[in-house]
Amino acid sequence: MVVWLMHTDPDWAPALVSKFLEMLPALGALDLIEASGHPELWVHLNRISNLTKLTVKGGPDAAIAEIIANNPHLTHLELLAPSYPYGIGDYARTLHSFLAKVPQGRPLRLEHLGVTGYCVHLDDETLPHLRHLRSLELKSIPYIPDDEDKRQYYAEDLVSKSDRFGSSSEHLWGAVRREGIPIEMVVAAADDAVIDYLASATYIKKIGLLWADTDALAKKFFTQVIPRHSKNLVSLSIEAEFEGPWCFGKHNIDIFLGCTQLSELSISVNTSSTDEEEDGSIDGLMNQIMAMAARMPNLCRLELFSAVRETLRDARSETPMNEYVWNVCFELCRSVASFGPVDPAVHPNIIAVDDADQSKFQPQRRADGVIKYVNVHAQ
Repeated sequence: MVVWLMHTDPDWAPALVSKFLEMLPALGALDLIEASGHPELWVHLNRISNLTKLTVKGGPDAAIAEIIANNPHLTHLELLAPSYPYGIGDYARTLHSFLAKVPQGRPLRLEHLGVTGYCVHLDDETLPHLRHLRSLELKSIPYIPDDEDKRQYYAEDLVSKSDRFGSSSEHLWGAVRREGIPIEMVVAAADDAVIDYLASATYIKKIGLLWADTDALAKKFFTQVIPRHSKNLVSLSIEAEFEGPWCFGKHNIDIFLGCTQLSELSISVNTSSTDEEEDGSIDGLMNQIMAMAARMPNLCRLELFSAVRETLRDARSETPMNEYVWNVCFELCRSVASFGPVDPAVHPNIIAVDDADQSKFQPQRRADGVIKYVNVHAQ
C-alpha cells in the first residue's frame, strides 16, 4: 500500500513519484491525498491497473475517473472532497462523474464505498457498481432543499448538479433497501432515514452515526436499532452534536452491555450527568464508563467524544461551543490518565479522546508496579 501526501511535495516530485508507482506491478492499494493537477502525474497513474483499494482526496474529476476505469478489480473506493475547495465546483462533484468512464458492460464489484463532500445519487448508472457493497460511508453529502426560498442561497452549479446527481437521505437509504444491497457497515449522519434503514436491516456489524441530535431519534435508536443488531455489532460509534440522550448515561449502559461482540465503542459524554458528583469533576462519569467497559469482554478500543452543552445550542458564536468541547476533552484526558489501577485483562487496551491532539492512551506499568493509562500519542 502507498499513501501519498501530495500537497507537501515540491514541483518536481509528482512526475517522478508517479512514474515510480507505475513500475510497481503488485501495487494493490493507493491513497492520493490532496491530489494535484500536474498533467504528467496523471499520465503515469492512468497506467496502473491492479488496484483493489483506492482513496483520492481532491484532484481532477476526469483523471480520477480514468484511474477508476483502468482498475476493474477495485473493491474499496474512497472519494474525499479537498480540505480547502478551490471553488463551488469542488462542492458540486458527483459520484456519477467519478464512475463515468467505467465500461457499462463491466461494472465494478465494490464492497466498500466512502464518499465525503460530494453529491450521491443511486440510479441505473451507479447501482450496478454497488450490488456487492458491504460497507457504505456517507459524510457531509450536499443536499439542496426543495424549498425555492432556501434554494436561492446555493450556487446555481451546485443546485443543478444536486437535482440531477444528488439525493435526499430518504432516497439514498430507500434505494439501498429496495435494491436489497447487503450492507453490513454503515457510517452516516444520524437522521430519520438512516435510523429507519438500520431498524429494518437484517444484519449490521458496524454503525457510525455523525451529528446525532433529536431526542426522539435517540430513543428509537436505543430501543429498536441496537437491540436488533446487538449480537452482531463489533463496532459502534455515536458522535452526538449536543449533550443529551445520544450520550453515554444510565439510560443506555445496559443496552451497550447487551452488545456482547463489541470490540470498538466510541461514545459522546454528557458532563451534565456529573453535576451531582461529590468531587464536581468528570471522574465520576469516567468511573461509570470504565465499570461498564470492564464488563464487555471483547472491548479493545474505547473512544470518547465531547458534545456541546445544551445551554449553548443558541449561542451566536461558535467560540463558546469550541471552548466548552476542548475543556471537556482536556478533563477527559486528565481523568483517563488518573484512572486506575488498570487491569489489562478487563479494561480496554486503547482509550482515545477526540481532542486536537487525537490523544491515545494505553496501559503501562509504572516504576512502582502500578498499571496506569499513558498517553502514547504524546510520547
